[in-house]
Amino acid sequence: MLTAREAVCEYYSGKDVHLDPEQILLTASTSEAYSFLFKLLCNAGDSILVPQPSYPLFDYLCQLNDARPNPYSLSYDGEWHIDIHSLKAQTRESRALILVHPNNPTGSYVKQDEKQAIVRFAGEKKLSLIVDEVFAEFDFGVAHRRAGTFATSQPVLTFTLGGISKLLGLPQMKLSWIVISGPSDLRNEALKRLELIADTYLSVHTAIQLALPDLLQRHSALTDHIRDRVITNFKTLQSAVSAAAGVSLFRCEAGWNAILRLPGTRTDEEWCEHFLQSFHTFFHPGYFYSLGIEGCLVLSLLVDPGTFSDAITKTLSFVTQETSDSKAFS
Repeated sequence: MLTAREAVCEYYSGKDVHLDPEQILLTASTSEAYSFLFKLLCNAGDSILVPQPSYPLFDYLCQLNDARPNPYSLSYDGEWHIDIHSLKAQTRESRALILVHPNNPTGSYVKQDEKQAIVRFAGEKKLSLIVDEVFAEFDFGVAHRRAGTFATSQPVLTFTLGGISKLLGLPQMKLSWIVISGPSDLRNEALKRLELIADTYLSVHTAIQLALPDLLQRHSALTDHIRDRVITNFKTLQSAVSAAAGVSLFRCEAGWNAILRLPGTRTDEEWCEHFLQSFHTFFHPGYFYSLGIEGCLVLSLLVDPGTFSDAITKTLSFVTQETSDSKAFS
């Protein structure tokens, strides 16, 4: 519906980004948006460059669309960086490059210098960019090096994903979008083909399209509420970690998750099992996200702040006590 696409344009105009409704394609979810884009860009067996660590859904989405995930690394030295050397080493037969801005679970934004290098690299290798910005509103503060939205005009074919699942906390309402930007000839051809794909499925419900203008006008209050909650919980986590022996917290700039590193006395899965059985507290082991660092746990910052504080206090107190006992025994 034109009115729904105009509402998306109005949302971006609040960010001083001015789009044409014809640049917007609606989907039922970002997962469906990825599926449409893989169908658009890939022949069977082609690969998609995906960040690692990141959300494990990419592997399944690639496989279901007869594409191959081709991982490139994010490195950590006190903050997360895109490993450009890893990226350049993994381009054979790749048709597109996925950026998650900010990433899940690292909470790291693409930086301005990284964006410049990636856009230049994509142009050289004739790669399209797929940029997932569903967590973009949930930042923890001003970061001057952060790249802005990729929904603006780009020198390479770019698909920027957004939706109401995170923005409005309404995953059950099933509406997301793709903003198509880039050179006009490539953009127009991509739009024509994406319209055919979308019309083949007709998956976006009419009722949510009719409701979208009103929902997006009201997004700020809910987005602010979610942001305040995750920031409150992240500050609680920072304070608890500073008092816990053998525990470190990875730098996080945005999003709904945080990453802890615990002592190597147990594997990440063993830590998760112990916390679940002993404290009824649920973490994800880091290997779910291909973190590649032993002893890492991923936790949600969406929990009620009182419940979150109580759970973190109990679990990290146990880690501190176990670390102390281990040192005394050794």
